[in-house]
Amino acid sequence: MRIQKLHVENFLRVRSVTIVPTGNVVRVHGKNRAGKTSVLRAIQAALGGKRLHPAKAIHDGEEEGRVEIDLGDFTVEAVFKPDNRVDLTVRTADGAKVRSP
Repeated sequence: MRIQKLHVENFLRVRSVTIVPTGNVVRVHGKNRAGKTSVLRAIQAALGGKRLHPAKAIHDGEEEGRVEIDLGDFTVEAVFKPDNRVDLTVRTADGAKVRSP
């Protein structure tokens, strides 16, 4: 599976970013503390399970953080809450919710 589209909002240092890969390599670049590592950690947190969730995932001053990853056949959405709870939803390409990710 490949990431078709990544959207990160209010996660760690990232306010909002959408990445749509167009080739085999995606180059993420920017100044120090711009959120490059936060983008990678967002992918880990959404796909890697609870052990990869950062202790304080939500961007300062925001109420929740969101990571949505379109994998083509599936879309994974992780919503990070202030109480360290994460609502994980997996949907098929036709929008049907997968009951047990």
